[in-house]
Amino acid sequence: QNILDRLYLVGGATRDILLKKTPADYDFVFYGSITEIQTIINHTKMTQNQLNDFEVRKNKSKKYPMIEIFHQDPYNRVTQMQICQDTTGSDLANALQRDLTINAIYYNVGKKCYYDPFNGRRDLDVNRFKLIAESPQQRIIKDPSVLLRLLKMMAKHPTFTLENNLKRYFSN
Repeated sequence: QNILDRLYLVGGATRDILLKKTPADYDFVFYGSITEIQTIINHTKMTQNQLNDFEVRKNKSKKYPMIEIFHQDPYNRVTQMQICQDTTGSDLANALQRDLTINAIYYNVGKKCYYDPFNGRRDLDVNRFKLIAESPQQRIIKDPSVLLRLLKMMAKHPTFTLENNLKRYFSN
């Protein structure tokens, strides 16, 4: 199996690319070990000069082991990439940890295809915010910070609307 078949671009980067916007950062989930992630980086086809422009840091967190890659371009813009070792064991379990359907769209780097368990692409097509939960109340009780992320997303995407369950939650 190709090692890149286990590497997924996730979250806001995938959403922004589908919206034809430049992502602020790039988050990846890898189904394998940090050592294998390092192998991917070591086998990139970049010259040594290009590699010198990148700063690679290992974060050995037990919850989210990851490698962070930082690049600063000639205009002093910094791009950050995080390649996180999956600790949930499955695409669906990982996606369930996301807040909105539009942030739970995965792009498989090796197979060049999308994994979209909550129909986030449909929500992007109709400019809709929808929480990943049985009910908005359950999700907000479980993680109140989802409200702050939702407000941030609403400011960033003013043409988007709230899905009906979320509208009802805020109406009560």
